[in-house]
Amino acid sequence: MITIEYGLSTYENFLKQLCKALEFKYSKNFIKIPESLGHGFFRLLSFHGGIECLIFNASFKNEIQFHQKKIKDEHLIIRLDNENTLGDNHLPRLQLNKTNRKWIFMAPKFQIISGINILFPQETMQQFFKESEVGIQINDHLNFLSSYFYNEPMDAEYKKWFKEIFEMNQSEFHKLIIYNRIMLISERVFLRYHKKVSATFLPGKFSHEDLSRIKEVTKIFIHDFSERPMSLNQLSKMAAMSASKFKIIFKEIYEQPPHQFFTNQRMNKAHAMILSNRYSLNEIMDALGFEKKSVFKSAYEKQFGKLPEMTNVKN
Repeated sequence: MITIEYGLSTYENFLKQLCKALEFKYSKNFIKIPESLGHGFFRLLSFHGGIECLIFNASFKNEIQFHQKKIKDEHLIIRLDNENTLGDNHLPRLQLNKTNRKWIFMAPKFQIISGINILFPQETMQQFFKESEVGIQINDHLNFLSSYFYNEPMDAEYKKWFKEIFEMNQSEFHKLIIYNRIMLISERVFLRYHKKVSATFLPGKFSHEDLSRIKEVTKIFIHDFSERPMSLNQLSKMAAMSASKFKIIFKEIYEQPPHQFFTNQRMNKAHAMILSNRYSLNEIMDALGFEKKSVFKSAYEKQFGKLPEMTNVKN
């Protein structure tokens, strides 16, 4: 397995680290994977304000682990899956997160990885956000939920814009069209994200101390999925507040009760382990505290759809 570690200050920096780790020459804005290593490409487009768009479709002859390390700068990233990547059982999704958070992705050997990533520099996003109440609320929410990733399924509208970007050629005119599609995607992501959080996350409604306690307890709550989740009473005692108050604040922040949140986070972990192609089903169940395959399968399919045929993992 080859591990590529990088701090995502820019996608140009990422491509340089990719070429260095795989030991082939970096070519500005477009790299083609040598046949000795795999096949495919990574294409980088840069726009006004430091906005970058990385378009990629590649597979490797070795297993590749992409390890995005935390950096101080809080650039925003929108990741969009290609519906044709990672097999028929993979449901394409859109994800929003920040570069000051760790992110790990495993690319199994010979498996195609394909998608579009959009990076917004911190300074550019601050300019966008400071001009409106919507932007301020989005920024506050993202800053508070430091361990939280927003994601949603890729619906027909997202897929249409994805296809237009992915199939566009490299002329300056088409680059303008791509920028337009990036802005359409971004506008829709931010407005939908705001709609989702504005009804729940209300700055000033709770004290900063209460919010900080909830945040710290939540980190402990989802630290180890192999253990039985703590009860509401246990959680509220750790946060030094009543059970009813804890439940109200938690649900307003995370949009779901504590144990539903625990279940969703546990299944997100299961999904990541399955896509990594490194674990057997029994290993995943042990790591996440499941004793019966039927229970695990039901929980997984409720959140992600059909459980993939796990023929490529170790026994």
